[in-house]
Amino acid sequence: MSLSQRETLARRLGRWLFAGLLFATPLSTSAVEIFASLLLGAWWVGWVLQPQTPTLWRSRPARSLVLVLGVYLAACLLSTVFSTDVGLSFRGFFRKTAEYALLFLAASDLIQDSRTLRLSLRAWLAASFLVVLYGLLQEWAIVTALHSVQAVDPFLGKRVEFVRMVGPYKNPNDLAAYLMVMTLVLLPHLMRLAGRAWISLGILLAVMFGCLIRTQSMGGLLGFGIGFMILWVFEMKRTIRWGGLALAFAAVGGVFIATTPEHLGMLTFTDLASSQRLEMWRVAWRMILDRPWVGHGLNTFMANFSAYAPADLSGPAYAHNVLLQTAAETGWIGLGTFLGFLALWARSLWLALRRTDPGQPARERLALLGLTAGGAAFLVQSVFDTNFYALRQAVLFWTLAGCAFGISRRRAAST
Repeated sequence: MSLSQRETLARRLGRWLFAGLLFATPLSTSAVEIFASLLLGAWWVGWVLQPQTPTLWRSRPARSLVLVLGVYLAACLLSTVFSTDVGLSFRGFFRKTAEYALLFLAASDLIQDSRTLRLSLRAWLAASFLVVLYGLLQEWAIVTALHSVQAVDPFLGKRVEFVRMVGPYKNPNDLAAYLMVMTLVLLPHLMRLAGRAWISLGILLAVMFGCLIRTQSMGGLLGFGIGFMILWVFEMKRTIRWGGLALAFAAVGGVFIATTPEHLGMLTFTDLASSQRLEMWRVAWRMILDRPWVGHGLNTFMANFSAYAPADLSGPAYAHNVLLQTAAETGWIGLGTFLGFLALWARSLWLALRRTDPGQPARERLALLGLTAGGAAFLVQSVFDTNFYALRQAVLFWTLAGCAFGISRRRAAST
């Protein structure tokens, strides 16, 4: 098989592996690991080993972003040298951080093909439907078990640990992150549909939002609100239609809250979960003050938690704040380079969304708009939860971020 044939086969396989990864992300950790490994292999053969550099990375903004991403990885690697547990940090770097960066680069390249974007949208849509179906069946199991000893998950056959909806995840906040992001990703496409397709997607999005409320995740709802505002800002010409959607979401939220009054408790910050988060943030801050520049080492927050936590705080635990945990593990250097990467990434998306070209496909701009809103919502929730430290959630962000950046550079190259 010639080089060109291997390249073509790898690219075709890469598209389907990428769609498979996006579909599997909310459903199975094992499937995510398998698809991610195969995808990176196909990407390496089909894109990286080409005789010429991929078009995406010839532009100065793209090279600048990759440079900052490389500096962030170097800062993470530096933290492992001074780590309190070198072995744990090196495993975290090569099995998590470095792979997430490669997934970002791979997604940026793969999404350049319009066929990949179509497959990706279908994968997100199918996965969202299954996640919602899982959550609703789980809810039914909880309702029917009100007078029983315990509720049993209808798929796993295990006892349901939470009264809040968790779906295929281990806790409600992870489910909230997926529903929040996917609702925002799919929402702009509602604007270009009509008839039965519009009704079907509208019903799915309404149910997804209702399930988001059922998770009782304050961070998820706050992130969704910020993401929706981003959609509104860039779609001001359709103010009436977006205003109608806002009222519809408010109505769905009101029904869910009215039928389950316990949801009112999530509107305060005096509950047990909020007080525990505040204490975790204090622990993270004490860790930062102890080793401010290079941190305690990547992937070591939980290992060092007990040494800085009060005796009455159960642990070990994550910081429930990506900024504090990044600074505690990799120091101010790691946090600064991570924020620099996010700033360049956001700037690229902002400029691409402001750019108008009637000749560009509507699907492309709507996808970029949804990915931008979903990425922003994910980052907002990450200030209150552990999104970046759970495999499926981290893969969700880095693949979506890569897709958004790839589309933004594609739009810039075509103008």
